[in-house]
Amino acid sequence: MNPNHELRISIGPSHFRHRICERMNEIGNSVYYHKILDNPGIVLFKIKYEDKNPERRIMEIIKEASSGFPYLPFLLNGYTKQTPDKKYGLSLRAETSPEIAGLCKELERLLTSEKLEFQNMLNADNRLYVPVLEYPGLIDAEIIYRHASKRKNDIVTRLLSLVAKSPRYKIRDFVLPVESIHIELSDENGHLKTYDLIQKRWSGKTTGSRSGESFEVFRRLRNYESTGTKFSEKDEVYLLSDLHLDHSDIIWGASRPYPLGDSKRMDKVLVRNWNNTIKPSDTVYYLGDLTYNLDRETCTRYLSELNGNIEFIKGNHDGSMEDLPEQVTINYSGRDYLLIHDPKFRPEGYSGWTIHGHVHNSRISDYPFIDFTNKTINVCCELTGYHPVKLEEISGLIDLYEKGEITAERFLLYEDFLAIYKGISP
Repeated sequence: MNPNHELRISIGPSHFRHRICERMNEIGNSVYYHKILDNPGIVLFKIKYEDKNPERRIMEIIKEASSGFPYLPFLLNGYTKQTPDKKYGLSLRAETSPEIAGLCKELERLLTSEKLEFQNMLNADNRLYVPVLEYPGLIDAEIIYRHASKRKNDIVTRLLSLVAKSPRYKIRDFVLPVESIHIELSDENGHLKTYDLIQKRWSGKTTGSRSGESFEVFRRLRNYESTGTKFSEKDEVYLLSDLHLDHSDIIWGASRPYPLGDSKRMDKVLVRNWNNTIKPSDTVYYLGDLTYNLDRETCTRYLSELNGNIEFIKGNHDGSMEDLPEQVTINYSGRDYLLIHDPKFRPEGYSGWTIHGHVHNSRISDYPFIDFTNKTINVCCELTGYHPVKLEEISGLIDLYEKGEITAERFLLYEDFLAIYKGISP
């Protein structure tokens, strides 16, 4: 038997589709002689068949196997020259999670019980791939991979450059924590069906359809949407940046878990998250971009809806708000902090800690939630779980690092240190 048809089970990118496609196109525009691949999903299984299409049974298998997984987290972290089809090219490397490993184990069990011919794409290192480019030859693929891997100046890369073209532009690092609520089933003709892990149903739409009901359940499951007050007993100092209220494009631009264009729903949740965390007597340092260039009257109205004594540092989209400081330096527990919107404007020679916004989740490799080496703290709401964070928690985290009780050089997201810093919830 030589099966000549194929179905693929993939993790759909959900609300991260735009961010991943944006990076794929950026890479594609910088290189030569390539084919840009247009599906940013992660292939889990390839299923071969001869005559009778097993699609309906596989849809049932996916539904059964995924019943205990309402979302699938993974980390896109760097590049590899391997593609799922074993062709020359460049892929984003996906570091998987116990949830994905568990799903693959259950899918493999059920596919085996049906005596289907399949290939499990999860490798021994628990890594998968998002294919970006395909190349006709090994040398072209190798030189692009070496540039993406920051080896553009070694002797091998320089020798390869004599016979193949280097990228037009620098290929930037790419690190992005992703949480998907969709599984996709596709055939060799590109026909696609999508399974919603929250609603537990299939549709013929792409994951860009963004069900409002599904995202509401997901936000509450992940504590991205507050359902009750969590005030501290004492007065606290909080930090947050870049809410971008009433800015519908930020939903796809920063991969926020909302239906496309639904800024009203987003505003309602973000304001409630703020007011369920911050009581009127707390202090909040807000590090810019309350809206996206809206008029002063609208910005003032939004501020009036927010609890706390708000110290507003001006962002690049707060032009209508006059007389705001562009940076503030404070001392907390004997440590200096520079509060500024855009970290690139940190004064030259400044050796203290910088707390900033501006970059959202677009440059997590350079600006994670906290970088102990470069002394930067990114409090854009996408990295803080869409809630304000306590300066006391940040100070305590730095204390642990300076005492040697934390060995990591950085935490990508606010929630990444919660397991270490016991007793704290966002």
